[in-house]
Amino acid sequence: GSAVTTVYGATAGSYTATLTATSGGIIRQDSATVTVLNRTEYLEAQCTVCHADNNPQVVADYDASPHKTRSVSCQDCHTANTPHEYQASCIDCHSTGNSWGLPWPPPGKSFHNAYNSTNQCVQCHGLHSTAFLPGGLPYPHFTNSTTAAQYVNPNITCDNCHTSAVDSSFNVYSANLQWARSGKANPSAPAYMAYQFKSMGTAAPATPANSTADDCVRCHTSTGYVNYVNSDFTDIAPFGTATSSREMVACSACHTPTPFDASFSRRSIGIEANQFNPGVKFVVAWYGYSSLATKKFIRPKSYENPSGANMNDSDICIVCHTGKAAGDIIKLSSNCTTAPSIVCRVGDTGVFWQNVDFIDPHNMNTANIMLPDGLRAGYEYRTGVSSTTYHTNIGLTVTQGPCVGCHMSSPKKHSYAAISTASNGVIAGITTSLCMSCHGSLAMTIDASILNTKKEGYNAALAVVISQLAAKGIYYNAAVPPYFFNTATQAQQTLANRTVNWDTNAPNFKGADMMGAAFNLRLLAPGSGWVHNSVYSKRVIYDTIDYLDDHTQNNSVLTAIQNANVDQAIKDAASSYLGTRP
Repeated sequence: GSAVTTVYGATAGSYTATLTATSGGIIRQDSATVTVLNRTEYLEAQCTVCHADNNPQVVADYDASPHKTRSVSCQDCHTANTPHEYQASCIDCHSTGNSWGLPWPPPGKSFHNAYNSTNQCVQCHGLHSTAFLPGGLPYPHFTNSTTAAQYVNPNITCDNCHTSAVDSSFNVYSANLQWARSGKANPSAPAYMAYQFKSMGTAAPATPANSTADDCVRCHTSTGYVNYVNSDFTDIAPFGTATSSREMVACSACHTPTPFDASFSRRSIGIEANQFNPGVKFVVAWYGYSSLATKKFIRPKSYENPSGANMNDSDICIVCHTGKAAGDIIKLSSNCTTAPSIVCRVGDTGVFWQNVDFIDPHNMNTANIMLPDGLRAGYEYRTGVSSTTYHTNIGLTVTQGPCVGCHMSSPKKHSYAAISTASNGVIAGITTSLCMSCHGSLAMTIDASILNTKKEGYNAALAVVISQLAAKGIYYNAAVPPYFFNTATQAQQTLANRTVNWDTNAPNFKGADMMGAAFNLRLLAPGSGWVHNSVYSKRVIYDTIDYLDDHTQNNSVLTAIQNANVDQAIKDAASSYLGTRP
């Protein structure tokens, strides 16, 4: 017969095996070299005969995993009856009191104790690599804590985004993926990376209602947001340390509780309106300014639906989408005692306007554009600009309200996209279904080119404003705060060369009006004023161009557009979009 000389054992190596036979006083010996293989390598070799060619990544993942270094073979998890039949469960080894000496639960991951079957484990862990998929859980879940934002930190754990309280199951929800691909989850965006926002607040008893200090913490972090809305908009205290990880806005900001209940409940946000309107809640925002010349003043605004109905879930959005400043904070008020403004305190031209930093509306101002009553969003050159509101009635018949009703009624609702766009920004169509409630079937069949034409005309009109400001020595750079500079050379657009003298074109073009024009540009340029309240936005742009043309509201806009230093295609698009003032 034949001898087996290749075996596996606990101690690999080459050994000499000697056979001694004794019979009738006769002794015979024979020796053979026996190769003893490492048990894990020997068993793996039986699998890699095929898998090294057919599925090399499985082999590579296994070779690099702790399984191999701990001598866990392929066959330890695959039954001997049929090699491709999986038999072991992760918790056979990864559980409390395991015989392998594995720490359990993993440090900082106590939620693992709730999971008890393989099909849950493999949602994040590969069967062969045992690492988080794919190949580890890198940035942006975890990253360098001092140089980038990350999804997971002391206040946002895996449970807050992935766990159902109903059955303690761990899930990668479709909403997780949609959110991760939205702008809200971009960990490198200025909204998370410009500053360590969680330290930018004011300790109690300061609130937005009595302070004009930084209160960024309330909108740029989940913890700050929750503290703010749970305190009826009073808590803007910082938290954590400046050296710890930057916190993002995640599921726990909008949803409570997390882990999720069966209905993925949302936060109930708002202050009770009054005794005559029981059950109606509203969001309150404050807009203020403070300087040695003007002294400090703060003006409140309540965000209530014109119909008197609740905004419901949309209040969650409105809290942060009110902007940081409003045009009415700058311009002359009809009653400077009850509604103070900068012009009320220092006039619209003169020393103050010759050395003052730009007042930035701060992008996220959609709610004030949609509801420009009381305290107006834009710097208005004419009266009656804000008489029209649009899209505030969306979603009021359900618990959504206008923001959620429009931006979360598409199939991928946590992408917050009401329209679909190509990579170059060209609109392909409407994705939200709620448009049909007012616009009928036309909303779903409308030619995307109509939307693109409107958007392009809107942007072209803003390009004219940029050109007009440049002609007066005020140069706009959307990528560099504080955005307005006294030089057209981008390399020199630094803090030292920022625009602080808004009165250089006086006496005809007054400092307040010039900053107002820049304010309107920043108010409308980063967003979608062309759709949220298109009539109001168009009036503000029209009047701004009209003013920058000859400091007079005389409807000279179409002539001003043709005189602007922009391409003819931009002039044509702007003229077509604005037309006659609406």
